[in-house]
Amino acid sequence: MIGGHPVPGEISYVVAGLDDEPLDKVTHPLPHRSELAAEMQAGIAELVAKVGRRMDEVRAVGMSVPGLVGRDGHLAHSPNLGWRDLQLRNLLDSSIRQPLYIDNNCNADAMAEYLFGSGVDDETFVYLDSSSGVGAGLFLDGALYRGRGGYAGEFGHTKIVPNGRLCRCGNCGCLSAYVSDFAIAKRLQQDGGQVSSTDELLSLAEAGNELVLQVLSEVGSFLGIGASNLINNVQSTSHHPWWKPLPSRSLYPPFDDPHRRGAGTSCRAGRVQDRILGAQPAQRPFGRCGPGARGLHQFVRRQEDYYLSHEYLEPFNSPCYFQDFVERAGGYGLCYLAEAQPSTMFASNYGEGVAEPLLQECGHSQVLIEQYLDFIVNRTFRQTLLVHHERAEDIRYRLDGERLRDLHFAASFSSVEGDTRIVESA
Repeated sequence: MIGGHPVPGEISYVVAGLDDEPLDKVTHPLPHRSELAAEMQAGIAELVAKVGRRMDEVRAVGMSVPGLVGRDGHLAHSPNLGWRDLQLRNLLDSSIRQPLYIDNNCNADAMAEYLFGSGVDDETFVYLDSSSGVGAGLFLDGALYRGRGGYAGEFGHTKIVPNGRLCRCGNCGCLSAYVSDFAIAKRLQQDGGQVSSTDELLSLAEAGNELVLQVLSEVGSFLGIGASNLINNVQSTSHHPWWKPLPSRSLYPPFDDPHRRGAGTSCRAGRVQDRILGAQPAQRPFGRCGPGARGLHQFVRRQEDYYLSHEYLEPFNSPCYFQDFVERAGGYGLCYLAEAQPSTMFASNYGEGVAEPLLQECGHSQVLIEQYLDFIVNRTFRQTLLVHHERAEDIRYRLDGERLRDLHFAASFSSVEGDTRIVESA
């Protein structure tokens, strides 16, 4: 059997027998998703040759993916890989002839623990994984629970702080935005800390670095709150919720490699957190208000008001309707210009079933259109551009050829018919 597992920057393959004993593995750079089928075909062939076997001896191929994977092999979204709306099974079926199984990585890990690992004696348990995100595999009464569409277990996107930090999924306040590797790195950077790898993070913690211990303590607090909520919701017949820590299997690269950023935090860092959080309060060298708070205070005093509001007062931010936001901006001499991604502003991009009634209802009011689009697409985070009131008369929301004539454009186009021609113009 062969398994493939993509993470940011690379994809790993492992071959194992029916007894779950790994025989060998290979790792390749992660290609563009359009080249994924060819890459997996090559990776599998390389691994089979490496162990001296034939392709017809491969019983099955599995692929575990960090993201929302449906029962039919459709990947709805993987924030860490940057993939969205990808029909994985249709993409891979043509190049992989063996029986193919595609699932979320936490579901696959939970199944492995149930069959061969720490879950063999338990009918109900939760498998947690925290690296570039936080996921959960739910085993309930001896069966993997997937939910109606197969997307259950997205534990990292449960809300831990109302209107909190922006998560890679686009929402705010998710657990992943507080406990995953990119969250730890960002939190350290806020106080002037810098780590290049998870090994360095571990070494600094073991050496008693005040800032690192403070940040890990914060991370452990958020993770503990989320985990306790999960345990109370998925409790076995036993009256004693329990943890079964798994051995470190992380082979993920460090934070700072631009090709592998966000690939995963080593489980060793989790063991450091366990040491800190497992101590009695009086033994904890640095609490959430320990000596590191002095450095935090000095750092915050040097920042602008907007930084303080966004990074430290986010639990107290109050959501509002877009129309209310524009009205408040008007009190400061500002008016609405556009979105940072203009394509989201055109009603026609949402299909005739949306565009026609939307334009009939809103007319030429772009602010009203934006408000209704918030409801239609459930938009909770915006990147909105404002201008001073005196520029309002120059705003046009319809494309005007004369206004665009003097602009320069850069784009990539493919020929619909015939050969591609390159035309240079000044």
